[in-house]
Amino acid sequence: MNVKKKIFAVPLLLLVAANAMAVPCTATQPLGILGPPALELFGNTFSAPGAYTDCFTFTLAGTANLQGGSVLQDPLSYLNIDTTFSLFEGDPLLADVSNQIGSSFGPGSFSFSGLTAGLYSLVADSNVVRGGFGLPLQVGYFGQLLSFTAPSPPTVPETPTTSVPEPGTLALLLAGLAAVLTVRRQRASGNSSIAS
Repeated sequence: MNVKKKIFAVPLLLLVAANAMAVPCTATQPLGILGPPALELFGNTFSAPGAYTDCFTFTLAGTANLQGGSVLQDPLSYLNIDTTFSLFEGDPLLADVSNQIGSSFGPGSFSFSGLTAGLYSLVADSNVVRGGFGLPLQVGYFGQLLSFTAPSPPTVPETPTTSVPEPGTLALLLAGLAAVLTVRRQRASGNSSIAS
């Protein structure tokens, strides 16, 4: 391979590798079918410094809105924890930017609306570091996921039906019209005999 081809091949390989990045899960926990509706708890604790990536996979059986929340457990420990979350559509091992729904949101409340049926992965990236003083207690995070059925989009309004008169009403209308025509004929024939 000549030098020119190598120069073009290296950026192309880096681009392909960046798009096909996988989330390296240090722990995976399937949450099962998350409705809708359903409520599921998630979390993890740590007793040693390090970088941890937890993947919580779940399936939605239908179109749903997802609400959740999380808190950090950081007692009087000599360890400190920092956690961010990301939501991916599909398996975290196949995760890349194209199927990332929400990225790097911290502890607290979060919500996603209009999620379609399928497999999802909530990925928690935790960085646990040794701080100064404290007790040898575990640190961690805990949270919950709540799914509920998304409201269906409005349907096309039906065209209003035209009212059709009942047969009795039509008969009465025709009888009145016949009477008016009869009276007109009689008047017309009476007026013609007077004129002659």
